Amino acid sequence: MASVEDLSFIDYLAPLILVIIFSLLIFIISFTCINFFCIAKDDELTVFDNFGKRNHFRLGPHSFKKIEEIKRRKKI
Repeated sequence: MASVEDLSFIDYLAPLILVIIFSLLIFIISFTCINFFCIAKDDELTVFDNFGKRNHFRLGPHSFKKIEEIKRRKKI
């Protein structure tokens, strides 16, 4: 007769770990592809641009000078 296989706790966590890794991979690919390749330099600022400017990271196709220029233009 075939015996029942005993699974450990790690075996039950494998699907959850794979879902997390897959989700992170999809987010990273979509973030870089959409944000850097599909948004032109003369488009409006994105949420990532604004967040990056506040935290001194470049998270989009716009430079810091361009972000300041666009924000000044919007205030006028």
